[in-house]
Amino acid sequence: MPDFSVLIVGGGSIGERHLRTFQQTGEVAASICEPREKKLRELRQKYSVAKAYADFDDAPLSEFDAAVICTPPHLHIPMAIKAAEAGCHLLVEKPLSHSMDGVDDLIALAREKNLTTGVAFVLRHTPLYTRMKEKLDSGIIGQVRLACIKSGQQFSKYRPDYRNTYFARKSMGGGSILDAVSHLLNYLEWCLGREHEVCCMYDHLSEMEIETEDCAFLTLRFEGNVIAQIEQNLFQKDYQLYLEFVGSEGTLRLGGTLQQGAARPQIGFCRSDDEGWEIEPIPEYERDDTFTAQAQNFLNAIRGEEQIRTTLEEGRRTLKVCLKAKESYETKRILSI
Repeated sequence: MPDFSVLIVGGGSIGERHLRTFQQTGEVAASICEPREKKLRELRQKYSVAKAYADFDDAPLSEFDAAVICTPPHLHIPMAIKAAEAGCHLLVEKPLSHSMDGVDDLIALAREKNLTTGVAFVLRHTPLYTRMKEKLDSGIIGQVRLACIKSGQQFSKYRPDYRNTYFARKSMGGGSILDAVSHLLNYLEWCLGREHEVCCMYDHLSEMEIETEDCAFLTLRFEGNVIAQIEQNLFQKDYQLYLEFVGSEGTLRLGGTLQQGAARPQIGFCRSDDEGWEIEPIPEYERDDTFTAQAQNFLNAIRGEEQIRTTLEEGRRTLKVCLKAKESYETKRILSI
């Protein structure tokens, strides 16, 4: 018998991935809630679904141990609050929301009911990124002074249905900053702590038929006077991720081959030009592996065996900084956080 009864709310691409990877833990009877009749039928045929619901209001939430909220961001908070009121532990997809409205109410409710809650920032479960943080925490590069992340991909290639997704709509919480930059920002917060300042530029420069931004450039000042930059776009033809930490005693840099489905990454460490680069290969992994690890962390946290990797409070911080970044460009100011 499975240990947990989990309702996946939303059957889009990310909801389907959560459905699949929660089942891969071997500990979950997974049910699905999806309003599109055709999609719901496909998911029931493809996966061993315990129960299926077309309407969230019809789902008997009190019968589930946990809910995974995978709907568009503007629906996250009201759905999460309803599930929390029914006593469900919560894993909410990133970003936590499209605004700060109701976020503190959800956090207060979760504390009142003593629920295990988290936000699904999967980079904190990805072998490359977790190993980078381990090496950073070891002090190998001394005092961190600079950080840089450059990320790019042809979004329309990987999501040809992008016009019909929340990404294309401002009112639903789409766009590069909330959808993609939030991942990178949350990772830097995990590694570097809290930000004090942010400035940003963003725009829509591609031919994608969207009303949101498809690229963004952020400069941030973290505690300890660490300056970081995030450059992200969703239209370049080659899939790219560049990650670097510069410290007083050396530099850590990502290398190797990165792909959307699988990765063969490496981490490089340089102490000086004279010594060159020391290369550490990271074992290959697939994207599903990172989501299965995230699901396992959530289940273990419910049991009290480990801490949730990204708390609601941490997800709130990431959301706040993303919104501040947008405000920075709109007001043409460097903003304090």
